Amino acid sequence: FFLRGIHDREQKYANYGLNVVVKEIRGYDGCEQVSAIDKVLEQDIDALAIMPLDMPEVREKLKSLKIPIVMFNTDLQMEKLAFVGCDYYNSGGLSGDIANLVLGSHGGKIGIVIGSFMMQGHKLRISGFTDSVMANSNNSIVACVENADDDSRSYQVTKELIAQHHPDLIYFGAAGVKGGVEAVLDSKESIRMITVDETTATREYLDKGVISATVTQQPYLQGVLTIKVLYNYLSNKKLPHERYIYTENQVNL
Repeated sequence: FFLRGIHDREQKYANYGLNVVVKEIRGYDGCEQVSAIDKVLEQDIDALAIMPLDMPEVREKLKSLKIPIVMFNTDLQMEKLAFVGCDYYNSGGLSGDIANLVLGSHGGKIGIVIGSFMMQGHKLRISGFTDSVMANSNNSIVACVENADDDSRSYQVTKELIAQHHPDLIYFGAAGVKGGVEAVLDSKESIRMITVDETTATREYLDKGVISATVTQQPYLQGVLTIKVLYNYLSNKKLPHERYIYTENQVNL
């Protein structure tokens, strides 16, 4: 959805000379992200939009650039034109509030499956979720594991989490939801689930009552706003009204 928003906005500005070069990488390798930045720089770009890894080599590379930078989806505390994305702490907090409603006052054992601790947004989601659920002293977080936003990896780590801890609820705070949910279903255990984002899979799980809720962050709008901010700045040096542009977190039940 994010890329669709980027390309739709690119088409709108195409007649004004805007050209967008997209470079995708998988996983959480800082050196690979730096290499990807170097590759797009070879095309003499005028600005950079990036979902940065929270790693020293990425920070140093971005600090060395002399072009405007917009960070999307995840943020680094450094100089930039703008950040476009959701309020991750709030997203985690909303999911925690739902978990509290699902588990009730008696609480329960909770597992967390996240993409990577190298993503600032993922860490903020964990923080917001934890602060919310731990307001109930009967809740306990039994494990927090990484799935690298990969369905196969998510299946494996979720399977191991269930075998070791038998949680009452699992919060999937990043991608890899399909693999994780399938691991829960295969376990045959009664485990409630809360996810983020709205993919075809999560929509199907919601409709079937497999997951209790998902918290979305409007990825299409994020793509649109990222390109809009960069175009306005490159075309007439217009700065965004806000340096931090948050899209709305929405709960889908």
